[in-house]
Amino acid sequence: MQYPTLKNEGLHVFDAWAKQYGSVENVYEVAPSGSGYRQSTRFAKFTNLPSLMSLYNSFADTITLDDLKAQEEAQGKRFPVPKLAGGKPVLVVAQRSPSVAGLMGVPKAETDESGNILFLADLSKTITITQNADNDKYLLKIGDSHSAWAETEQDANLKLVELAVWPRVKVHPASILGRFERLRELTRTTKGKVNALSLTGEANKAGLDYRLIDPEAEDFAGSKINLAVDNMVKIYHQWAGDKGTQLVFCDMSIPLSARNSYSSKDRRLYIRDDAGAIDMKRGTLHTLEGHEDLPYFIVQRGDKEAKRFDVYDAASGVLLIKDSRTRQDAKDGVKSWPTR
Repeated sequence: MQYPTLKNEGLHVFDAWAKQYGSVENVYEVAPSGSGYRQSTRFAKFTNLPSLMSLYNSFADTITLDDLKAQEEAQGKRFPVPKLAGGKPVLVVAQRSPSVAGLMGVPKAETDESGNILFLADLSKTITITQNADNDKYLLKIGDSHSAWAETEQDANLKLVELAVWPRVKVHPASILGRFERLRELTRTTKGKVNALSLTGEANKAGLDYRLIDPEAEDFAGSKINLAVDNMVKIYHQWAGDKGTQLVFCDMSIPLSARNSYSSKDRRLYIRDDAGAIDMKRGTLHTLEGHEDLPYFIVQRGDKEAKRFDVYDAASGVLLIKDSRTRQDAKDGVKSWPTR
C-alpha cells in the first residue's frame, strides 16, 4: 500500500522486511505424512512493533472498540457490545468415524519376527559423524543403509536421536497419509491434479461428513454435521417462544443449486438510502468471480421502459452503481472494479 515509502526505507524486498519486523526460527515438526520429522522455517513473532504500526497507520485508518465506544458516548449513547453466552466460545469435539479413520490412515509401527518395534535408526550398527571438508557440513551415517546431512555436529546428534526413538510406521497407500508419502510421485503422474491442497481439501470434507467422500456411506451419528444440527434444534426450541434467529456459517459443501438461487430469485435484503438510513428492498445476491469475498446486491426499480437496476455493496448497503438499463449492464459495471 505504501511501496515508495518501503523502498525509501530499504524494506521493499520481503526478505529485508522480514528481517526488520519478524523473528524467524527453525523448528522441527512432524511431517504431514506422520512418519518422521522435518525442519521448518517460520515466523515465531513480530518485532519492532512501534515502527511497524507507524508504517501501517500511515495509510490505514484504524478504528478500535474504544474509539467506537467513545464516539457513542459523545452522543450520549452506549455502544452495544453483545455478551457471549458462557463468556467464551464453546468447543465441540466430534469423534471421527471408523470410515474417516480409514480414509485418513492409521499409522502402524513395523515389527520384526519377534514382535519388537523397528526404529528408523538401528543403534546396533556402526554410527559415524564426520565433517565434510568441502562444505563444512556433517554427515551422519548409520551402517550402510542410512545417511543424513546436518549443518552442525549438534544437529547431526539430534538427527540421530530422532531416528533412534521414531518407530518405522506404515499406512495404507490409498489413505490420505499414504498419498502424502507419495505426493511427489502422485503430483507428477496426475499432472498436478493430486497435490497437497487437494489432499487437505479431501480430508476437510471427510471431517465434516464422510458422505461428501462416499455418498453411499451410512450416516454417522457423531459427525460434525449431526452434532451441529442437534445443537441448532436445541437452540430453536429454547427460543421458539421469542421467535429467535440463528446464524449458521458453513463454508464447505454448499449445494450449487442453493448458491445459484441467490442470484436468480429476489429475496428480502437491506440497503442504505440516500440519507444513509437502512431500507428494505428485494433483490438478488451476486459475487464477482475471483472476488467472492466482495458480494453485491442488484435491485430492480420501475417497470417496462422505466426499469432500472442499482448495485449495492452487500456488506454496508451503500449504493455503488445506479441506473443501469439492464441486469447485465449492472454486472458488467461490477466487473470493471478490480481494474480501477
